[in-house]
Amino acid sequence: MQKLTNKEEEIMHILWKLKKAFVKDIMEEITDDKPHYNTLSTIVRNLEEKGYVGYNAYGKTHQYFPIVKIEDYRKTFMNTAIDNYFNSSYKNLVSYFAEEDKISQVNIATEPLNPVVIKDGLPTGGRHVTRTIKFGPDDRLYLSVGSSCNVCIEDNEYRAKIFSMKKDGSDFKELARGLRNSVFFTWSYLDGKMWATDMGSDHLGDDLPPDEINVIQQDGNYGWPNCYGKNNHDSDFDKNVYIRNPCMDPYEISSHIDLPAHTAVLGLDFIPEEGWPSSLWYDLIVASHGSSERSEKIGYKLLHVKLDAKGNYEGTEDFISGWLQDDEVLGRPVDVLIQPGGQMYVSDDKSGVIYKVTYNGPQE
Repeated sequence: MQKLTNKEEEIMHILWKLKKAFVKDIMEEITDDKPHYNTLSTIVRNLEEKGYVGYNAYGKTHQYFPIVKIEDYRKTFMNTAIDNYFNSSYKNLVSYFAEEDKISQVNIATEPLNPVVIKDGLPTGGRHVTRTIKFGPDDRLYLSVGSSCNVCIEDNEYRAKIFSMKKDGSDFKELARGLRNSVFFTWSYLDGKMWATDMGSDHLGDDLPPDEINVIQQDGNYGWPNCYGKNNHDSDFDKNVYIRNPCMDPYEISSHIDLPAHTAVLGLDFIPEEGWPSSLWYDLIVASHGSSERSEKIGYKLLHVKLDAKGNYEGTEDFISGWLQDDEVLGRPVDVLIQPGGQMYVSDDKSGVIYKVTYNGPQE
């Protein structure tokens, strides 16, 4: 079986979908970059010569149909991809995905795809229903579960915490708590520590509480619901009387970085060395999704969080802005993926797009 070109694969997918089709039918299915009719006819004849396509003749007109099954094609060239890119190991082709109540894994090299649940029983409903999973440098799978409410005492053991587990879901254990909604987290290139964004609660005004960036440590308590930011006590919620500040270290861990309230900080990633200027190395880029609980809109941008060689905070500046124009929201950045070679990808859930950002300047 010969490997197909990208255009030939596109035509085959159309034939697998339609079962039988004349050239004009295939042309109607092509939505972008339509070829000339004669060019399309040539591609179909090439598929016929390669043994992928047969036809029924109706006078001078041919109706084409696939000879090769899509399952056979996928299996043949998935095996080639495994040999070339995954060290001939199907284990490296296991994909993980999170739903509100469970985490599953699926081997994408098999047909049909049969997900296997490795962790279930996660809470459903409430205010924060998404679940974030990501592999850490220790090869463990990490899971974040947000709170069920704006601010409350949770009665579910999973809420407002980050957990970790082995690849098969075993050895499931708590990493940290007191994190209202740490949707995104990543690890520093310098010391391997986990950094996570956390969105503060609503209804304390335009300027409180701050959104946070936290450095996560084993068994850490980051304060929610009673505390926020730099060991500040939320006395509007917690009416208890204490003989000491209930938000003091080491009982409650202070935020590492406070960012403006209600900016809804989400995805974050560290800037690597290769392809990026030295002035940016190991700094953070953070997606600010934008405010929803504020009298004047703020956010809707990418933030450059400047750090020194030890990860100490040196300030924040805009990295990319423009999604907020005269109070009109044009986009809402969600996540950031920064790669060596000066490449960055940014997702936007308002526009439904992924942006590619390329650095072409000097390496300094």
